[in-house]
Amino acid sequence: MRAACGCSVGAMATRSIGVITVAAILCAGALTAAHAGAGVEASSTSDIASPVVAGSVRLNELWAMNLGVAGANVAEALLADLDGDGIRDAIVTMGKGRESSTVIALELEEEVEIWRADYAAAVHVLAVDLPGSPGGDVVTCFACSVLIQSGATGKALAECGLSGKVRGVGVARTTSGEQLIIVTVRGDKSDYMVALELPGLVERWRRIATHDSSVFGDGLSKLKCADIDGDGASEILVVENANVLKCVSSAGDDLWSLKLGKKGRLNPEGVASNVPVVADLTGDGYNEVAVGCFAGALIVLDGATGDELVRVLFGNESHREVLASKRLPRFIRDAIAGTGEPIGEMAPVDVDGSAGCELVFGCSDGMLYAAAPKWERRVWEVDLGGDVYDAPVPVALGNAGSGRAAVSCLVAWHERGAQVLRRETGEEIVALPDGIGVSDVLVCDVNGDGGDDLIVISARTQSIKAFEFRVVAGGVVADGVAAGGNER
Repeated sequence: MRAACGCSVGAMATRSIGVITVAAILCAGALTAAHAGAGVEASSTSDIASPVVAGSVRLNELWAMNLGVAGANVAEALLADLDGDGIRDAIVTMGKGRESSTVIALELEEEVEIWRADYAAAVHVLAVDLPGSPGGDVVTCFACSVLIQSGATGKALAECGLSGKVRGVGVARTTSGEQLIIVTVRGDKSDYMVALELPGLVERWRRIATHDSSVFGDGLSKLKCADIDGDGASEILVVENANVLKCVSSAGDDLWSLKLGKKGRLNPEGVASNVPVVADLTGDGYNEVAVGCFAGALIVLDGATGDELVRVLFGNESHREVLASKRLPRFIRDAIAGTGEPIGEMAPVDVDGSAGCELVFGCSDGMLYAAAPKWERRVWEVDLGGDVYDAPVPVALGNAGSGRAAVSCLVAWHERGAQVLRRETGEEIVALPDGIGVSDVLVCDVNGDGGDDLIVISARTQSIKAFEFRVVAGGVVADGVAAGGNER
């Protein structure tokens, strides 16, 4: 049975997308992708009533902190109350490929580092709430180990070893309310997924993956834990062998499985390019599952059965010049005909005020799309001047003391910059200053004024900076105020 649900932003996004694209086939300079301007005009939501328009918002820097991990990239960032004071803290993971990583815990309101830990491998991090712990604790997976650390001090609380290298980690809740740490592992002989009990990290169950090697890899990837059917227990979504999406119960039992499509080198139509998203996308009050693919397909599945409901193509406009060219062999043109570009991480967001969520995501054609799967249409599309791989983050803007409703916006970013966009139209409200080098973005109240602030992490400048939104109204600059706390 399918159960009622609401919209919620999905898990942290992966860093990048790698695939043999048309641009790689043609060599540098052989293809110039033609991007369209703004797409179909979206309908406005009725509760948005504010004079906040492009040019009326400023970003005021509150503070900046040096991360001090020279030569490292930002692997991931997340928010959690680590010390139990009711205020969100940040966990930033800096990594140098597979060689080494540094996990840094930061108190955002006080602008201080709580602790940091170094590891001789790439790591995966998530936050959990252990019984009896004053604040959130941190689960760190690195190499062949799973470690639970105190969020307040970084002290190790429990650790277990696994055979192989950790590929992904998530937290699932059972029907009895227990929390399980779900880990996907590249084993010595085969990939597997294991469920570990908290707080002692005792193994509850294990599933061995089947293998079907290809250029896109095999085993298990794209892990996502979410309550799909609304019964309070998590279901576990995982991609097997690049193009098969599987749904498993928190007890480790198979629920459904669907092959997303072929995984050919020139036409990887069914190879998943992002972590699955769980939300009500059709407006019927029940959860669907959505996943994007390397060849531009956005696929929406019935959350209860795994049946395919919708398949829409994105990024195919960038192939027009290629298909018209006689320079490529006919078999290559035939292979890429009807394909698109890789889809980045997706955010389920109510863009137009209608029932159900829309999906907002970047594509490797350089566009940011807001798509309504229930109608198989694009609400809007904008060219941000770079490929957006991470899921955009909701943020709310308004005028302090005006009594007006906050304006719902989104923050989207790429390697050259970040923009705050009006949610229902994609119109740019304000952009970050050039040269910051955006690696990741978080949104929460940093200065305690009740409004959303922007936290920007940059590998280029080795810094984390906090900005407040200031809205210019009638010649007076006022603090931006949020309606409800959007936090990521």
